[in-house]
Amino acid sequence: MANINVTSGIRHGCNGSTSLFLLLTYLIILHLNQAQISFRDEICFIPALFYADDGLILAQSENEAQQMLETLTDSAHACGLDINKNKSFVMIYNHKTNADNFHGINIVSEIRYLGVNITNKRRCFTSYKKEKMNK
Repeated sequence: MANINVTSGIRHGCNGSTSLFLLLTYLIILHLNQAQISFRDEICFIPALFYADDGLILAQSENEAQQMLETLTDSAHACGLDINKNKSFVMIYNHKTNADNFHGINIVSEIRYLGVNITNKRRCFTSYKKEKMNK
């Protein structure tokens, strides 16, 4: 098997761009699954959630989150991609530290993911439910 030198990307709107993106995303998800680190309980194992170009990685501890971030970064880099830390966020449930970033990524108390507000509280969807009821 030979290496191919890539000199330019695929033009936006090209039919092949969606397929290539899906293949790269699949490889990244595969590496995250193989790391065997994730949110887990007796029933499920969920290392990541992806929808189009939005993704969430899930971990049970700060150490696991660091390992997942390293796996994600390494996998993306192997595919020629980088993680944009300015567009990325970390949310820690029941956040009790004064830290404002996690390995260069801002820590937030609320995010909007796929149109839904999620908070770092026990009832993480309460603000979204209130927002929908007030419309």
